[in-house]
Amino acid sequence: MFARIRTWHVLVGPLPIAVVTTMLVALVVHFPNVSRRPKCPPQQLFFVLFCGMPILLILFAAVGVRSPNATSWVAFVSATLGWLLTWYGLTFVWVNTFGS
Repeated sequence: MFARIRTWHVLVGPLPIAVVTTMLVALVVHFPNVSRRPKCPPQQLFFVLFCGMPILLILFAAVGVRSPNATSWVAFVSATLGWLLTWYGLTFVWVNTFGS
């Protein structure tokens, strides 16, 4: 199973996680339309994405490290960059919608 994972899979893999989680928050809070934003911020969704997304990226990095065809340092660096990119996107949407 891990033998089919290549280095480019590990490099490109975290990007869809970052894009999908940020788009999900933006759709739920109607970013940037201030008139349609929820009165009470959906903190449960933000908490689930903010805490659940690193678990997906850690699993992705573990698969990349275990693969004989992927470089382990590339898996670690790409998962870390995906983690930072996703947190930046989630925080950007949240702060620019609710102000805090």
